Amino acid sequence: MEVADEFPDCEVYGIDLAPIQEVYVPQNCTFRLENVLNGPIFQDEKFDLIQSRCLAPGFPDRRWPDYIAEIWRMTKPLGWIQLIELDPIRRCDDGSMPVNSALAEYERIAMRVMKESYATTIHGALPRLTRHVQKAGFINIKQIDIKTPLGNWTSGSTFVCWSRLTIRQRRMENRTMYGGTTEVCETSDSGWHARMDR
Repeated sequence: MEVADEFPDCEVYGIDLAPIQEVYVPQNCTFRLENVLNGPIFQDEKFDLIQSRCLAPGFPDRRWPDYIAEIWRMTKPLGWIQLIELDPIRRCDDGSMPVNSALAEYERIAMRVMKESYATTIHGALPRLTRHVQKAGFINIKQIDIKTPLGNWTSGSTFVCWSRLTIRQRRMENRTMYGGTTEVCETSDSGWHARMDR
């Protein structure tokens, strides 16, 4: 909605599985309840920018190539995508969380259950996501890993992480309060034509 407010001449669409959207939305903003794993939602080459975030825990590993291919299909030539995923496994730079702690054991169990029961990798999925994006034909891929301090020992602006993406001389700011990886990609003009000539 912030993007719709900041760029009133653009059409902004939001897709989610759950009806968690605000009651008031700008006129140029539309929310749809959809499952992105169920196939095409929009026509080919509709969007200049697609942002996708926090889907990894709900995606079986085998479905990522299909999802990225769908993003490729919906992105206009020379368009941009931004994928934001977080790694839910905590790490301490100073080693203050022992590997045998209750939290570490809980996270190991969660990773095992997600992998065995749902075929979903929740830790270490991000490098594979980069490979899927490359295979789909996106270029100029930039991965940014952001550390996010947790707990009351943090102070000041370390609590907020900023991710900036410049798109055709328009500035968009995405404020995040969590850690993760941002993939920024541009479609290649030759990649589009190669794809369309298949």
